[in-house]
Amino acid sequence: MLPFAAYERLEKNPKIKTHLLKERLIYFAINNQKFSKNVRLAFNYAIDKNSIINSFFKGLVEVAKSPIPPLTAGAIKLDPYPYDPEKAKTLLAEAGYSTGLKLVLQTTSGRYQFDKEVSEAVQAQLKKIGIDVEVKVMEYATHFLTLRSASPENYPDLAIVGWGTSTGDFDYFARFVYYSKSWPPSGYNPYYKNEKVDELIEIGARETNLEQRLKIYVEAQKLIWDDVPFVYMYIDPTVFGTSSDLLGVSFRSTGATDARYAHFK
Repeated sequence: MLPFAAYERLEKNPKIKTHLLKERLIYFAINNQKFSKNVRLAFNYAIDKNSIINSFFKGLVEVAKSPIPPLTAGAIKLDPYPYDPEKAKTLLAEAGYSTGLKLVLQTTSGRYQFDKEVSEAVQAQLKKIGIDVEVKVMEYATHFLTLRSASPENYPDLAIVGWGTSTGDFDYFARFVYYSKSWPPSGYNPYYKNEKVDELIEIGARETNLEQRLKIYVEAQKLIWDDVPFVYMYIDPTVFGTSSDLLGVSFRSTGATDARYAHFK
């Protein structure tokens, strides 16, 4: 796996075919115990995700269209929340923040592609609707320890997270981040709870018929998307290249590289 900055360099090499693997969902976890649905919606409407994608990723990655990564079994495409700062201001006012609010955005630097820079761009965009954001940069291990252990009172207001699925299955992702029994310290759910979503996760885990299981997960995705527990951003790309001289190497949707059968021509 290579940093995104390597993409253009690889593209110039005639012997290498460059690929972007849509592996990991990038989002900002929201403290769901602190902020109501209207405020969470306001965050989503206030952030111009496409401008961020164009600025940092040259428009080559896609905006998030589902509450799970796109290569996860059963993932569907939903309508992204559009950039609408006026609507965001209205929602904030309805939630009692007509004069704005202050919050802390917790981020890493170098864990994900442009994580700190994207967080600072979000800071600037939220400022336009009256939200004063302090960006707090933390070392990766400390950042995730906070997300796994913080009480509702101490959980970050916003926190950048990148999450994929090592199994490619909905349950692996949803159980850790949307299931209410995965509130810290049991998982990475930012104190979000929807009893129907919990029920669907539990039923889906027991269902042995694949077609029925995927239908269950479609319903769960729609409910989660409507609840907006996160600010859904974009799909973090894994960059890799294949050479015409090297055969037998494959790249999996989980981000793993299989070089067991690698050999040169």
